Amino acid sequence: MVANGPQSHVCRLSDAAIIGADPWLRTRLDHPEDVAVADDGTLYAGGENGQLYRIQPETNVVDEIGNTGGFVLGVTIGPDGALYACDFQQHAVFRLPIDSDGVAGDLEVVVAGDSDTAPRHPNYCVFDSAGRLYISDSGERSEMANADGCIYVVEPDGTGRILTEEPSAFPNGLALSPDESRLYVAETGLHEVSAVELVDGTTEAVTHVTDGFGMVDGLGFDWKDRLYAASIGDNAVYRLADPRVPTADQEIECIIKDPDGLIIGNPTNISFGGPTGHTLYIANLGLWHLTAVDLSGE
Repeated sequence: MVANGPQSHVCRLSDAAIIGADPWLRTRLDHPEDVAVADDGTLYAGGENGQLYRIQPETNVVDEIGNTGGFVLGVTIGPDGALYACDFQQHAVFRLPIDSDGVAGDLEVVVAGDSDTAPRHPNYCVFDSAGRLYISDSGERSEMANADGCIYVVEPDGTGRILTEEPSAFPNGLALSPDESRLYVAETGLHEVSAVELVDGTTEAVTHVTDGFGMVDGLGFDWKDRLYAASIGDNAVYRLADPRVPTADQEIECIIKDPDGLIIGNPTNISFGGPTGHTLYIANLGLWHLTAVDLSGE
């Protein structure tokens, strides 16, 4: 079943909860592109004016703990417990140290490019267990289908290089397979997902996975190694049970969809957290909040 075909939804909109904003928007997030979950359940997100937010999902308390001075896209928690943030206006990935008491330190630059040198448009980043930081560089924004993006990698010693110039059509969200043999890439310009085959931080091959998620933006794996995709154009999150199996041989499930875009609006990236790790958190670039969906029954 393809993403734009008739579908039943695994979850109803009434199952979703708004995180990071109150009904009067006295508390709100500035169009969050991504959400990262710390080991203690704390959420982190960025804003379109460089904000770095800490969000307590149980109390909806939001604190701005840093600012990159640009426009924050993807965020992730590193193996050192620091918050890493991609800022496409600054052509840089930043590191914000956070101590055991949750106190943020001074912002540092991990890697920076410019309008001509990678990473030009750092969009999303993810670590492997060896400490390598993979970064999607989306390339030229004005014509996504013909963008000249790449995947960039920063080694544990701090040296950086272009890992692969394929996929290139606005590479966006990333998800590392649980066995770290594949880096899944949302190629937004083509509405496709590709997989970069990895061996010790080098590229073996790039394969097509699916074009069944609509205008895909962000990716993530759940506790059963199923691949989820946030579709910014469909206001929906989809799921593929086994991304190694051809999509013609399995159903693409619609987890949740918001036709009106009020609870889930232009969803961009996703993460899992909560007490059991079964809560799906969705970042909504078109709204002022995150969305939480309990999938513990799944």
